[in-house]
Amino acid sequence: MSRKSSPEVLAEFADVSVAERVEHKLAFLQKLLDGDADPPDTWSKFPRSLTAYAKLHNPSLRLYRIASPNDFSTKSVGHGIKVAQIQEFLGKINDKYPKKPPAPKAAKVGEKLAVSRSKELEAEAQIVDILMQMHRAEHELDQERIATAGLRLQLSISRDALAQERLYGSRNPKTKLRLVK
Repeated sequence: MSRKSSPEVLAEFADVSVAERVEHKLAFLQKLLDGDADPPDTWSKFPRSLTAYAKLHNPSLRLYRIASPNDFSTKSVGHGIKVAQIQEFLGKINDKYPKKPPAPKAAKVGEKLAVSRSKELEAEAQIVDILMQMHRAEHELDQERIATAGLRLQLSISRDALAQERLYGSRNPKTKLRLVK
């Protein structure tokens, strides 16, 4: 309901006194906590403070708005005790059904760009790091290939020398390899 009330709405609950309104609001909370009343559709929209509960207006539940903050205060002479009970019941509802924290606010465009740029820089740094690791691995692999090729060449030369020595014996001055028997 909007803050400005139409004459029809005001006439509807004009005959309900402030004491009756406070009493109805207290009785509704008691029923709600005892499980005798239907809970609201969403607890997130249920009033959590005295001020918000004073503004609650639902004629189908016989809950009418209390316009004067002086009437709906724990220090009110006529209604203070009942309002204190309502405050206690609201505290129990807040404990039993805690309000979900609000969703984080959307960041401003500049903040989004800064975050986006920092993530982009992190990604670029990771790519550079991975490329450097890849180049190091390729270099090590090349070094191993060169060492393997050198060992193969030495093995091939040794085999040739061994074959020549077997073929010609120790008479061949070019062979320096001597077999131990």
